Amino acid sequence: MELGQRKCLQTDRIVITHGPDREVETVKRIFNSFVNEQKHEGLIVAELNADRIPTLLGHQWIRRNVTQLLTNERYLGHIIFNQTSAKLGGKARRNPRDMWIRRDNAFPPLVDPAIFQAAQEIIRKRRLERSQRDMLDRLAALREENGYLTTNMIDADPDLPSAETLHRHYGSLMAAYKLIDYQPARFLVQAKLREVRRSRLQIARDEIVDKITNLGGQASLDEAGHIQINDDITVSICGAHANGDRLGRMRWYAKVDRRARSDLTLVLRLSVKNTKVEACYLLPTCELARARCNYLRITERVFVDSCRLASLDEFCEMCLGVRGRAAA
Repeated sequence: MELGQRKCLQTDRIVITHGPDREVETVKRIFNSFVNEQKHEGLIVAELNADRIPTLLGHQWIRRNVTQLLTNERYLGHIIFNQTSAKLGGKARRNPRDMWIRRDNAFPPLVDPAIFQAAQEIIRKRRLERSQRDMLDRLAALREENGYLTTNMIDADPDLPSAETLHRHYGSLMAAYKLIDYQPARFLVQAKLREVRRSRLQIARDEIVDKITNLGGQASLDEAGHIQINDDITVSICGAHANGDRLGRMRWYAKVDRRARSDLTLVLRLSVKNTKVEACYLLPTCELARARCNYLRITERVFVDSCRLASLDEFCEMCLGVRGRAAA
């Protein structure tokens, strides 16, 4: 084929041209503007039309032309057939990818593959960001329509993914709510309760260290918040708090660390108001590793078989008693 001769492969309104240098340079200019100069399609269109550079079919540029050009694999030298199909007189529909017929490297590429892939990555990230904005906008609109949000309300909305999907995507529903400046009252109450429980457990750790030290033993807190007793035993501390059921009955649930690097775990059953420790359950941490989840009812067998202590004082005295017998 002679240098001045033109060979065109048409798809939609985009023509891939092996021929006139100007058309090849236009394609390269668009990819360079989009990838290297970080220009948006709208700005690229404005510059091309301002320079009176027509599309490869001789028309003025519109944004869709640039997007189609940037995503067209034919500029890599690939040919793809059977991407769409239509019945006689009907509307064309896009076929699944497994129905496409490809011929890779059918002719030399006009665009460097690295530049082409960089363009696809920019487009992919932008579409993801746009979908996230649309999702948050709809979540904010749903809250505005009703004044509040619930998981059932989210699940019933056809324009939103499920509450579980939002939880997985953002880490929690509360994280998604924060992005739309929404703080439901019940979440604030739960957050305050969690802070009260964490504070009470920290006070209990400090009390154990002080009591054992005052009784003549050795105790300290390591970086993980575990208690090192007499340089021999490591004890992790967990809390069990009360939850009411629909009938008003109270049930205690312990949040345990099944992967704690400790010899023993001391579970502190807090009062209903989380103000004091009502009982302690001491058990080997390896027993908790066999549990199915991190939240366990205090009535489960693992606690029934544990060593039940009435107070922190009794636990501290037991620790020193074990030490005394070992020394004897």
